[in-house]
Amino acid sequence: MQQNTEVAQIKNLWDSDSKARLSEALSLVCTLQKSYGKTPDQLHTMVAGFAWALADFEPEAVFSALKIYIRRKNDVPAPADIIAILAPEPEIWSPDWSVYNRYKEMLAKEGKYALTPEEKKYMAMCEEWSLSRGASVSVETSGEGVSRDKRKR
Repeated sequence: MQQNTEVAQIKNLWDSDSKARLSEALSLVCTLQKSYGKTPDQLHTMVAGFAWALADFEPEAVFSALKIYIRRKNDVPAPADIIAILAPEPEIWSPDWSVYNRYKEMLAKEGKYALTPEEKKYMAMCEEWSLSRGASVSVETSGEGVSRDKRKR
C-alpha cells in the first residue's frame, strides 16, 4: 500500500499545471535551441515523456535544470541530460598506479615500516580494486616489496 501512495505522490508532483508549464518550457527550449517546427503532437509527446521520465523530481528542479542545460548546450535536452544535472553519477574511484608504485619502491628499499597507516590503506585499496577486476596484486610481508601480476584470470 505504501508503494501506491508513493506513486500517487509522484503523479501529484506533475499535475496539469506543472505539465502545462513544462509544455511552455519545452516549447521555448525548442525555439531557443533552433529546433523549430515541433508539431503539437510532437510537443505533447515530449511533455508526456519528460513528465514520465522525470517523475521522481520536483517540477521546479526540472525547470531549473532546463535553464542550466540551455545555458551550456545548443541542442534540445533529453530527459537523461536533465537527470545528469539533477542527480549526477558519482565519480568512480580508481588507483593512481604511480603512487602505488612509489609506495612499492619505498617498501622494497626501506622495509615494512616505511609507510604510514594511510599509505598502507591506499595500497590495500589499490589491490582490492585490481582484484575486483580479475588482476592479481600481492604484497610480500617480508618487506621485500610488492609484486603485481597484470594478467587477467
